[in-house]
Amino acid sequence: MRRAERLLEFWRGRFGSLYLRVFLLFLAVCVLFFVGLALFWNMYFQNFFYKDKQEFLKKGYVEVTKLLAPFQEGTLSTRELRMATRIVARGVNGRIFLVDGKGVILNGSTEYETFKLPPTLEKSLGSGLEGKSGFLFDQPPSERHPGDKRPMDTLLTYYAPAQIGGETIVVFLQVPVAEIRQTISVIRLIILLPLLFSLLAVGLLLYFISRRMTAPLKQMNELATAIEQGDLSLRVPVTSKDEVGELAESFNRVVDRLQEWEGTRQEFLAQVSHELRSPLTSLRGLISAMRDGIIEPDKYGHYFRICESEVRRLERLVQELLDLARIQNGAGLRELKPVDMVAQTGEVLDVMREIFARKRLELSERVDVPAGEGLFASLDADRYAQIVHNLLYNAVQFTPEGGAVKVRLERKADKAVLTVSDTGIGMTAEEIQRIWEKFHKVDRTRGGTTEGVGLGLTIVKHLVEAMNGRITVQSRPGEGTSFYVEFARVNGNGGYPGGIPGNPDSSAG
Repeated sequence: MRRAERLLEFWRGRFGSLYLRVFLLFLAVCVLFFVGLALFWNMYFQNFFYKDKQEFLKKGYVEVTKLLAPFQEGTLSTRELRMATRIVARGVNGRIFLVDGKGVILNGSTEYETFKLPPTLEKSLGSGLEGKSGFLFDQPPSERHPGDKRPMDTLLTYYAPAQIGGETIVVFLQVPVAEIRQTISVIRLIILLPLLFSLLAVGLLLYFISRRMTAPLKQMNELATAIEQGDLSLRVPVTSKDEVGELAESFNRVVDRLQEWEGTRQEFLAQVSHELRSPLTSLRGLISAMRDGIIEPDKYGHYFRICESEVRRLERLVQELLDLARIQNGAGLRELKPVDMVAQTGEVLDVMREIFARKRLELSERVDVPAGEGLFASLDADRYAQIVHNLLYNAVQFTPEGGAVKVRLERKADKAVLTVSDTGIGMTAEEIQRIWEKFHKVDRTRGGTTEGVGLGLTIVKHLVEAMNGRITVQSRPGEGTSFYVEFARVNGNGGYPGGIPGNPDSSAG
């Protein structure tokens, strides 16, 4: 049992390779093709060389049947019939037998009258008595007449029915075909040798082709093993432009993406560690100072408020990280439905007016929508409120005291547009490219508070895109910043005014 299991395991190990299976499959197809080709040419040349002999035998049979008519009339004796059949037999270079329904030889070109027909010819005798005719190829010597002791060539036999005195008999005509067999054997050898050499050459060619075809797959497997062990520096060489080459390119792109993700992950971990370390270090230092008596008791209240601020900062960091993870995984949104952006934005503004007042910032709202009409878009109401809150909070952070923040809601064709503009410190073109990155913060030397953790705008962008919207930004250093958020406008019942956006042939919902 164990030996059988070892043999099975060996077989799987030896033939489990993809390139070997491909090679064996191609080789089997080629072998079948060459075998079929050899059989075709063998049958072709057999038919070609035997055809003349078959025609001679049929003509001999016609001559014999012509002799039977005068034999039945009595004008031709048995001895004369035998002599005549011998003449016909010499004409075809063979022998002739006239056999009755019992398998007894009645007459012919030999002296075998009254002998029984060999058993192997009885089936042909039965067919002949039923009125059928046919050929028997390459009868072996052991199947010839038992009374014939002479060495004889391989024979080709033709049988067909005839009539004598109202009784059906069968005429057998036989000719030697040893020369034809020898010729066909030589031809077979001539065909077989080139086919064998061709098969060998094709086999070697298929071996190298299959190895070349599967080499990228093997390299990808090795690369996958290296990736599993953490090595992302390897790439699969692309040596062709076929499907395998395209697969190698796709695999390399996946590895590039994995390497990019790994770099992002490492950077993210470093940023999170830094963001966590800063408040934790502050808390630890303040607690140690109070414990060691470095801070006087009458100042504990002040430092407790600092500790509380740092704890809140940690809470915001953890909450925003969890929030961002849910959004990126598609679990952060409820079902989208028509939301009046005017009413929802107004609620957020009411909540934040006190924050603006404490910093002495002017907050204004402008709604460019006809009176009594709302500005609807298909949104998650809570997440839209979070977008407005984050954009306003960002404006508060980077707008000096005495500045202004403007909120505008308007219709633009089939879009509902929210604009949040401030008169803050603004951004350079390089900073605009990075504001959506996790934990990115504006340079502290340019002003602005540092209470945020650098995730607010990242969350905004993911939320806007998750609700099929688009966000853009315009800014100049010292002149302020404007954020533009666009959503597809819908009716209060969820239909698209004027039809589905981008489809001019659709009707209003």
